[in-house]
Amino acid sequence: MRWYALFVQAGHEESLCKVLRKKLNHESTKFIVPKRKIPERRNGDQVDVLRPLFPGYILVQAHMNTKIYYIFKDTPKVIRMLNHGYLHNSIAKKRSDIKRENFDYNEYYFRDIPSTEIRRILTLLDENDTINYSKVSIIDSNITVKSGPLLHMETQIKKIDKRKGRAKIALDFLGETKVVDIGVEVLKDGNNE
Repeated sequence: MRWYALFVQAGHEESLCKVLRKKLNHESTKFIVPKRKIPERRNGDQVDVLRPLFPGYILVQAHMNTKIYYIFKDTPKVIRMLNHGYLHNSIAKKRSDIKRENFDYNEYYFRDIPSTEIRRILTLLDENDTINYSKVSIIDSNITVKSGPLLHMETQIKKIDKRKGRAKIALDFLGETKVVDIGVEVLKDGNNE
């Protein structure tokens, strides 16, 4: 089974997962909405909130075929299945211009997420599909991750905001590098506590 991405109306990711699970109850499919735990200030207090990692996207693991594709296509609030720009790219060739003998129609409509991209995303997630806090130490502008999902991924960290308790990390997703905020706990004086 491979991983694919659905582009959906933002704010409806979780409810669409439930609808699609019901529609595909006999198919072996898995739906996840990757989330990130981040700190936010509310009424002067810091609280932990869950936000989608990629708002408006659902990740789907399936043995993709045209039947499943049309179930997705015909579901309200599903905008489209991402295919890295083949069908929906404004500069894509017309169907009649494509050499039929060298063409995979399945990839034309649905193309999987490259394994290197999905593997990195899945490694960050816990059993609840959430990126939890990592503990980081900053000494002389050198960032060291002591524990958490970012362990050994220091090169992905672009910036840390100590005051907000957030790190900007770079993730490759569908052929683009996206910079997202995730929650971190900055250790004082480089301690492990």
